[in-house]
Amino acid sequence: MSFTFNGISKDFVHVSVDTERPMWAPIEWEIVEIPGRPGGYARRKKVKPRPLAIHITIKDVDDLQKAKEEIAEWLITDKPAPLVMPDEPDRTYYAVLDGTGQLDEFYKFGKGTITFTCPDPYKHGAEQSFDISNQTDGVNLVKNGDFSDGLANWRTWQAGSDGNTRELQDITDFDGDDYKFTKGFYYSAVASEQYGYAQDSISLTAGETYTLSAWFKVKSGAGQVRLQNGTAADGWTYTNYDVAPILGKWTKLTHTFTAKSDATSIYLGQSADENGNYNSAEITGVQVMRGSSSSHKWIPYLTQTVKSEGSAPTFPIVECTFAETADQYEIQLLNDDFSVKAGILINFKFIEGDKLVLDIANRAATLNGEDKRTAYHHTSDFPNFEIPPKKETLIRATQPSTIRFIDKYE
Repeated sequence: MSFTFNGISKDFVHVSVDTERPMWAPIEWEIVEIPGRPGGYARRKKVKPRPLAIHITIKDVDDLQKAKEEIAEWLITDKPAPLVMPDEPDRTYYAVLDGTGQLDEFYKFGKGTITFTCPDPYKHGAEQSFDISNQTDGVNLVKNGDFSDGLANWRTWQAGSDGNTRELQDITDFDGDDYKFTKGFYYSAVASEQYGYAQDSISLTAGETYTLSAWFKVKSGAGQVRLQNGTAADGWTYTNYDVAPILGKWTKLTHTFTAKSDATSIYLGQSADENGNYNSAEITGVQVMRGSSSSHKWIPYLTQTVKSEGSAPTFPIVECTFAETADQYEIQLLNDDFSVKAGILINFKFIEGDKLVLDIANRAATLNGEDKRTAYHHTSDFPNFEIPPKKETLIRATQPSTIRFIDKYE
Protein backbone atom coordinates (compact mmCIF):
# COMPACT_ATOMS: atom_id res chain seq x y z
CA MET A 1 0.00 0.00 0.00
CA SER A 2 1.04 3.57 -0.62
CA PHE A 3 0.93 6.53 1.72
CA THR A 4 -1.24 9.57 0.97
CA PHE A 5 0.38 12.99 0.69
CA ASN A 6 -1.49 16.22 0.02
CA GLY A 7 -4.59 14.15 -0.70
CA ILE A 8 -2.87 12.04 -3.37
CA SER A 9 -1.45 8.51 -3.43
CA LYS A 10 0.39 6.63 -6.16
CA ASP A 11 -0.44 3.00 -6.77
CA PHE A 12 3.10 2.26 -7.95
CA VAL A 13 4.69 3.59 -4.73
CA HIS A 14 4.59 1.02 -1.91
CA VAL A 15 5.58 1.51 1.71
CA SER A 16 8.10 -1.13 2.73
CA VAL A 17 7.40 -3.27 5.77
CA ASP A 18 10.71 -2.19 7.31
CA THR A 19 9.60 1.47 7.61
CA GLU A 20 10.11 2.62 11.20
CA ARG A 21 8.58 5.75 12.70
CA PRO A 22 9.87 7.41 15.88
CA MET A 23 7.61 6.89 18.90
CA TRP A 24 7.57 10.65 19.51
CA ALA A 25 9.15 13.85 18.24
CA PRO A 26 12.66 14.68 19.49
CA ILE A 27 12.69 16.28 22.93
CA GLU A 28 15.48 18.61 24.01
CA TRP A 29 15.89 19.91 27.55
CA GLU A 30 17.64 23.06 28.62
CA ILE A 31 19.66 21.97 31.63
CA VAL A 32 21.06 24.58 33.99
CA GLU A 33 23.99 23.42 36.07
CA ILE A 34 24.23 24.92 39.54
CA PRO A 35 27.69 25.09 41.18
CA GLY A 36 27.95 22.75 44.11
CA ARG A 37 24.88 20.77 43.13
CA PRO A 38 25.13 17.37 41.41
CA GLY A 39 23.68 17.20 37.95
CA GLY A 40 21.52 20.12 36.86
CA TYR A 41 18.09 21.73 36.87
CA ALA A 42 15.68 20.92 34.03
CA ARG A 43 14.67 24.44 33.06
CA ARG A 44 12.75 24.12 29.82
CA LYS A 45 11.54 21.36 27.50
CA LYS A 46 11.57 21.91 23.76
CA VAL A 47 9.77 19.61 21.34
CA LYS A 48 11.62 19.70 18.03
CA PRO A 49 10.34 19.01 14.50
CA ARG A 50 9.63 15.36 13.89
CA PRO A 51 11.68 13.54 11.23
CA LEU A 52 9.84 10.90 9.26
CA ALA A 53 11.66 8.47 6.97
CA ILE A 54 9.57 6.24 4.72
CA HIS A 55 11.14 3.26 3.00
CA ILE A 56 9.51 2.69 -0.36
CA THR A 57 9.60 0.46 -3.39
CA ILE A 58 8.60 1.52 -6.89
CA LYS A 59 7.36 -1.20 -9.18
CA ASP A 60 4.95 -1.96 -11.99
CA VAL A 61 5.97 1.11 -14.01
CA ASP A 62 6.80 1.36 -17.70
CA ASP A 63 9.49 4.00 -17.23
CA LEU A 64 11.23 4.30 -13.86
CA GLN A 65 12.78 7.69 -14.64
CA LYS A 66 9.43 9.20 -15.58
CA ALA A 67 7.97 7.69 -12.40
CA LYS A 68 10.66 9.48 -10.36
CA GLU A 69 9.69 12.79 -12.00
CA GLU A 70 6.05 12.15 -11.16
CA ILE A 71 6.97 11.45 -7.54
CA ALA A 72 9.01 14.66 -7.32
CA GLU A 73 6.10 16.70 -8.70
CA TRP A 74 3.84 15.02 -6.14
CA LEU A 75 5.99 15.40 -3.04
CA ILE A 76 7.79 18.74 -3.46
CA THR A 77 5.58 21.44 -1.93
CA ASP A 78 6.06 25.00 -0.71
CA LYS A 79 4.49 24.37 2.70
CA PRO A 80 3.60 21.43 4.95
CA ALA A 81 0.92 19.15 3.55
CA PRO A 82 -1.07 16.31 5.13
CA LEU A 83 0.62 12.92 5.17
CA VAL A 84 -1.32 9.77 6.09
CA MET A 85 0.32 6.37 6.49
CA PRO A 86 -1.61 3.29 5.34
CA ASP A 87 -1.40 1.55 8.72
CA GLU A 88 -2.43 4.70 10.66
CA PRO A 89 -5.44 6.14 8.77
CA ASP A 90 -6.82 8.09 11.76
CA ARG A 91 -3.67 10.19 12.22
CA THR A 92 -2.29 12.92 9.98
CA TYR A 93 1.25 14.32 9.87
CA TYR A 94 1.91 17.75 8.34
CA ALA A 95 5.17 17.36 6.49
CA VAL A 96 7.57 18.81 3.96
CA LEU A 97 10.08 16.87 1.91
CA ASP A 98 13.59 17.05 3.36
CA GLY A 99 16.83 16.16 1.59
CA THR A 100 17.17 14.10 -1.58
CA GLY A 101 15.51 10.85 -2.49
CA GLN A 102 18.00 8.15 -3.42
CA LEU A 103 16.90 4.91 -5.04
CA ASP A 104 18.62 1.61 -5.65
CA GLU A 105 17.45 1.04 -9.21
CA PHE A 106 17.12 -2.10 -11.26
CA TYR A 107 15.49 -1.55 -14.62
CA LYS A 108 11.80 -0.81 -13.81
CA PHE A 109 12.18 -1.40 -10.08
CA GLY A 110 13.42 1.00 -7.42
CA LYS A 111 13.96 0.85 -3.68
CA GLY A 112 14.92 3.70 -1.36
CA THR A 113 13.98 6.14 1.39
CA ILE A 114 11.98 9.36 1.33
CA THR A 115 12.64 11.70 4.25
CA PHE A 116 10.08 14.19 5.52
CA THR A 117 10.21 16.76 8.29
CA CYS A 118 7.13 17.69 10.30
CA PRO A 119 7.50 21.30 11.62
CA ASP A 120 4.42 20.63 13.74
CA PRO A 121 5.81 17.71 15.73
CA TYR A 122 2.44 16.27 16.69
CA LYS A 123 0.16 13.87 14.87
CA HIS A 124 -3.32 15.25 14.16
CA GLY A 125 -6.47 13.31 15.00
CA ALA A 126 -10.15 14.19 14.97
CA GLU A 127 -11.55 17.71 15.06
CA GLN A 128 -13.58 18.67 18.13
CA SER A 129 -16.22 21.41 18.06
CA PHE A 130 -18.05 23.08 20.93
CA ASP A 131 -20.71 25.78 20.95
CA ILE A 132 -20.71 28.53 23.54
CA SER A 133 -24.23 29.86 23.15
CA ASN A 134 -27.34 30.58 25.14
CA GLN A 135 -29.05 27.48 23.72
CA THR A 136 -26.32 24.87 24.11
CA ASP A 137 -26.39 21.92 26.47
CA GLY A 138 -24.07 22.43 29.42
CA VAL A 139 -24.17 26.23 29.23
CA ASN A 140 -25.71 28.43 31.92
CA LEU A 141 -28.54 30.45 30.38
CA VAL A 142 -28.59 33.09 33.14
CA LYS A 143 -26.48 36.12 32.20
CA ASN A 144 -25.54 37.34 35.67
CA GLY A 145 -26.08 34.29 37.80
CA ASP A 146 -23.42 35.18 40.38
CA PHE A 147 -24.60 38.83 40.73
CA SER A 148 -21.00 39.92 40.10
CA ASP A 149 -22.32 42.83 38.02
CA GLY A 150 -24.66 44.00 40.73
CA LEU A 151 -28.29 43.50 39.81
CA ALA A 152 -27.76 43.91 36.08
CA ASN A 153 -30.20 41.79 34.03
CA TRP A 154 -32.33 41.27 37.14
CA ARG A 155 -35.48 42.83 38.52
CA THR A 156 -35.79 42.61 42.28
CA TRP A 157 -38.51 43.63 44.66
CA GLN A 158 -38.52 43.75 48.42
CA ALA A 159 -40.89 45.54 50.71
CA GLY A 160 -39.41 48.75 52.02
CA SER A 161 -40.39 52.33 52.50
CA ASP A 162 -40.97 52.61 48.76
CA GLY A 163 -42.19 49.04 48.31
CA ASN A 164 -39.46 48.40 45.73
CA THR A 165 -36.06 48.19 47.41
CA ARG A 166 -33.08 46.61 45.67
CA GLU A 167 -30.49 45.04 47.91
CA LEU A 168 -27.21 43.34 46.97
CA GLN A 169 -25.17 41.54 49.62
CA ASP A 170 -21.48 40.76 49.91
CA ILE A 171 -21.15 37.03 50.57
CA THR A 172 -18.25 36.10 52.84
CA ASP A 173 -19.40 32.78 54.29
CA PHE A 174 -20.30 30.65 51.26
CA ASP A 175 -19.41 27.07 52.14
CA GLY A 176 -20.91 25.11 49.25
CA ASP A 177 -18.89 22.94 46.85
CA ASP A 178 -19.50 25.12 43.79
CA TYR A 179 -17.94 28.42 42.77
CA LYS A 180 -17.09 30.56 45.82
CA PHE A 181 -19.72 33.25 45.37
CA THR A 182 -18.98 36.73 46.71
CA LYS A 183 -22.24 38.51 45.81
CA GLY A 184 -25.85 37.65 46.41
CA PHE A 185 -29.40 38.98 46.43
CA TYR A 186 -31.02 39.44 49.83
CA TYR A 187 -34.70 39.61 50.75
CA SER A 188 -36.21 40.05 54.18
CA ALA A 189 -39.41 38.77 55.78
CA VAL A 190 -42.38 40.89 54.83
CA ALA A 191 -46.06 40.84 55.52
CA SER A 192 -49.26 40.60 53.52
CA GLU A 193 -48.84 40.50 49.72
CA GLN A 194 -45.50 42.25 49.59
CA TYR A 195 -42.72 39.72 49.30
CA GLY A 196 -39.07 39.55 48.23
CA TYR A 197 -37.82 37.92 45.07
CA ALA A 198 -35.48 38.30 42.09
CA GLN A 199 -36.57 37.84 38.48
CA ASP A 200 -34.73 37.39 35.18
CA SER A 201 -35.96 36.82 31.63
CA ILE A 202 -34.20 34.16 29.55
CA SER A 203 -34.51 32.54 26.11
CA LEU A 204 -35.36 28.84 25.94
CA THR A 205 -36.68 26.30 23.42
CA ALA A 206 -40.35 25.47 23.75
CA GLY A 207 -40.97 21.84 24.70
CA GLU A 208 -37.48 21.28 26.14
CA THR A 209 -36.84 20.36 29.77
CA TYR A 210 -34.65 22.65 31.90
CA THR A 211 -33.43 22.78 35.48
CA LEU A 212 -33.31 26.03 37.44
CA SER A 213 -30.99 25.94 40.43
CA ALA A 214 -29.70 28.45 42.97
CA TRP A 215 -27.98 28.56 46.34
CA PHE A 216 -30.18 29.75 49.23
CA LYS A 217 -29.30 30.57 52.82
CA VAL A 218 -32.39 31.19 54.93
CA LYS A 219 -31.57 33.65 57.69
CA SER A 220 -34.82 33.58 59.66
CA GLY A 221 -38.60 33.39 59.46
CA ALA A 222 -41.16 30.85 58.34
CA GLY A 223 -43.01 29.81 55.22
CA GLN A 224 -41.16 28.44 52.20
CA VAL A 225 -38.60 29.49 49.63
CA ARG A 226 -39.66 29.21 46.00
CA LEU A 227 -38.06 28.61 42.58
CA GLN A 228 -40.52 29.48 39.84
CA ASN A 229 -40.71 29.92 36.08
CA GLY A 230 -43.25 30.94 33.47
CA THR A 231 -45.10 33.94 32.10
CA ALA A 232 -48.47 35.52 32.73
CA ALA A 233 -49.73 34.10 29.43
CA ASP A 234 -48.31 30.58 29.86
CA GLY A 235 -48.91 30.23 33.58
CA TRP A 236 -46.41 29.31 36.29
CA THR A 237 -44.69 26.23 37.64
CA TYR A 238 -42.67 26.20 40.84
CA THR A 239 -41.02 24.14 43.56
CA ASN A 240 -41.30 25.16 47.22
CA TYR A 241 -38.88 24.21 50.00
CA ASP A 242 -39.66 24.33 53.69
CA VAL A 243 -37.50 26.72 55.70
CA ALA A 244 -36.64 24.50 58.68
CA PRO A 245 -34.33 21.96 56.92
CA ILE A 246 -32.23 24.69 55.25
CA LEU A 247 -32.16 27.33 57.97
CA GLY A 248 -28.74 28.93 58.47
CA LYS A 249 -26.78 26.99 55.84
CA TRP A 250 -26.10 27.41 52.14
CA THR A 251 -28.16 24.85 50.21
CA LYS A 252 -28.51 24.24 46.48
CA LEU A 253 -32.20 24.13 45.52
CA THR A 254 -33.60 23.14 42.13
CA HIS A 255 -36.74 23.33 40.03
CA THR A 256 -37.20 21.25 36.85
CA PHE A 257 -39.69 22.41 34.23
CA THR A 258 -40.68 22.15 30.58
CA ALA A 259 -40.58 25.43 28.67
CA LYS A 260 -43.97 26.40 27.24
CA SER A 261 -42.51 29.08 24.96
CA ASP A 262 -39.16 30.36 23.77
CA ALA A 263 -39.14 33.15 26.36
CA THR A 264 -39.79 32.75 30.06
CA SER A 265 -39.09 34.38 33.40
CA ILE A 266 -37.44 32.76 36.38
CA TYR A 267 -38.22 33.84 39.92
CA LEU A 268 -36.33 33.22 43.16
CA GLY A 269 -37.97 34.16 46.41
CA GLN A 270 -40.44 33.24 49.10
CA SER A 271 -43.98 32.14 49.81
CA ALA A 272 -45.93 32.35 53.07
CA ASP A 273 -47.04 29.60 55.41
CA GLU A 274 -50.66 29.03 56.31
CA ASN A 275 -50.46 31.88 58.81
CA GLY A 276 -49.09 34.39 56.34
CA ASN A 277 -45.52 34.29 57.72
CA TYR A 278 -42.53 34.86 55.42
CA ASN A 279 -38.76 34.39 55.69
CA SER A 280 -35.49 36.22 55.06
CA ALA A 281 -32.79 34.69 52.83
CA GLU A 282 -29.73 35.28 50.68
CA ILE A 283 -29.57 33.86 47.14
CA THR A 284 -26.66 33.41 44.75
CA GLY A 285 -25.27 31.01 42.15
CA VAL A 286 -28.25 31.02 39.78
CA GLN A 287 -28.28 28.89 36.64
CA VAL A 288 -30.64 27.32 34.13
CA MET A 289 -29.40 24.36 32.11
CA ARG A 290 -31.07 22.14 29.56
CA GLY A 291 -32.14 18.75 30.94
CA SER A 292 -33.48 17.39 34.20
CA SER A 293 -30.18 16.96 36.04
CA SER A 294 -29.45 19.13 39.05
CA SER A 295 -25.89 17.85 39.43
CA HIS A 296 -24.25 20.41 37.11
CA LYS A 297 -21.51 22.39 38.79
CA TRP A 298 -22.24 26.10 38.52
CA ILE A 299 -20.51 27.91 35.66
CA PRO A 300 -20.78 31.51 34.42
CA TYR A 301 -22.94 32.55 31.47
CA LEU A 302 -21.44 31.83 28.02
CA THR A 303 -18.86 29.48 29.52
CA GLN A 304 -18.39 25.99 28.13
CA THR A 305 -16.34 22.98 29.15
CA VAL A 306 -14.18 21.62 26.33
CA LYS A 307 -11.89 18.61 26.26
CA SER A 308 -9.22 17.38 23.88
CA GLU A 309 -8.94 13.61 23.59
CA GLY A 310 -5.36 13.85 22.34
CA SER A 311 -2.13 13.47 24.28
CA ALA A 312 -0.57 16.83 23.35
CA PRO A 313 -1.76 20.45 23.74
CA THR A 314 -3.60 22.11 20.87
CA PHE A 315 -4.63 25.63 19.88
CA PRO A 316 -8.28 26.40 19.03
CA ILE A 317 -9.94 28.33 16.23
CA VAL A 318 -12.74 30.60 17.46
CA GLU A 319 -15.67 31.78 15.33
CA CYS A 320 -18.31 34.33 16.29
CA THR A 321 -21.17 35.73 14.19
CA PHE A 322 -22.49 38.79 15.97
CA ALA A 323 -26.23 38.86 16.64
CA GLU A 324 -26.03 42.51 17.68
CA THR A 325 -23.62 45.44 17.75
CA ALA A 326 -20.67 45.30 20.15
CA ASP A 327 -17.58 47.39 20.91
CA GLN A 328 -15.28 44.44 21.57
CA TYR A 329 -14.98 40.68 21.65
CA GLU A 330 -13.11 38.67 24.27
CA ILE A 331 -12.35 34.98 24.64
CA GLN A 332 -10.85 33.62 27.86
CA LEU A 333 -9.26 30.35 28.91
CA LEU A 334 -10.10 29.77 32.57
CA ASN A 335 -8.47 27.94 35.45
CA ASP A 336 -10.49 25.46 37.49
CA ASP A 337 -11.38 28.22 39.96
CA PHE A 338 -12.74 30.40 37.09
CA SER A 339 -9.81 32.82 37.26
CA VAL A 340 -8.43 33.84 33.85
CA LYS A 341 -5.43 31.83 32.64
CA ALA A 342 -5.23 33.39 29.17
CA GLY A 343 -7.28 35.87 27.21
CA ILE A 344 -7.57 37.49 23.79
CA LEU A 345 -9.34 40.80 23.24
CA ILE A 346 -10.47 42.34 19.94
CA ASN A 347 -11.39 46.03 20.07
CA PHE A 348 -13.63 46.89 17.13
CA LYS A 349 -17.05 48.35 16.32
CA PHE A 350 -18.84 45.14 15.40
CA ILE A 351 -22.27 45.25 13.74
CA GLU A 352 -24.98 42.62 13.44
CA GLY A 353 -23.96 39.88 11.01
CA ASP A 354 -20.19 40.41 11.32
CA LYS A 355 -18.24 37.13 11.32
CA LEU A 356 -15.04 37.09 13.37
CA VAL A 357 -12.55 34.21 13.09
CA LEU A 358 -9.56 33.89 15.45
CA ASP A 359 -6.83 31.45 14.46
CA ILE A 360 -5.00 31.41 17.76
CA ALA A 361 -2.12 29.17 16.67
CA ASN A 362 -1.19 31.69 13.96
CA ARG A 363 -2.19 34.81 15.95
CA ALA A 364 -4.55 35.72 13.11
CA ALA A 365 -7.90 37.50 13.15
CA THR A 366 -10.23 38.00 10.20
CA LEU A 367 -13.51 39.91 10.09
CA ASN A 368 -15.77 38.99 7.17
CA GLY A 369 -12.66 37.54 5.53
CA GLU A 370 -10.47 40.65 5.96
CA ASP A 371 -7.29 40.65 8.05
CA LYS A 372 -7.84 42.38 11.41
CA ARG A 373 -4.80 41.19 13.33
CA THR A 374 -3.90 44.80 14.21
CA ALA A 375 -6.93 44.77 16.55
CA TYR A 376 -5.67 41.60 18.21
CA HIS A 377 -4.63 41.99 21.86
CA HIS A 378 -3.35 39.36 24.26
CA THR A 379 -4.50 39.91 27.81
CA SER A 380 -2.00 37.27 28.96
CA ASP A 381 1.03 35.40 27.63
CA PHE A 382 0.05 33.99 24.25
CA PRO A 383 1.47 30.46 24.69
CA ASN A 384 -0.88 29.90 27.62
CA PHE A 385 -3.94 29.92 25.35
CA GLU A 386 -3.76 26.26 24.43
CA ILE A 387 -6.14 23.43 25.20
CA PRO A 388 -4.42 20.86 27.43
CA PRO A 389 -4.84 17.15 26.68
CA LYS A 390 -7.20 14.83 28.55
CA LYS A 391 -8.56 17.57 30.79
CA GLU A 392 -11.90 19.36 31.01
CA THR A 393 -11.14 23.02 30.38
CA LEU A 394 -13.37 26.07 30.78
CA ILE A 395 -13.62 28.69 28.02
CA ARG A 396 -15.67 31.87 28.34
CA ALA A 397 -16.70 34.30 25.58
CA THR A 398 -18.46 37.64 25.53
CA GLN A 399 -20.75 36.57 22.64
CA PRO A 400 -22.08 33.19 21.47
CA SER A 401 -19.20 31.47 19.70
CA THR A 402 -17.93 28.19 18.28
CA ILE A 403 -14.65 26.69 19.48
CA ARG A 404 -12.97 24.00 17.39
CA PHE A 405 -9.59 22.32 17.57
CA ILE A 406 -7.73 19.25 16.39
CA ASP A 407 -6.84 16.51 18.85
CA LYS A 408 -3.05 16.18 18.71
CA TYR A 409 -0.89 13.24 19.72
CA GLU A 410 2.72 12.87 20.76
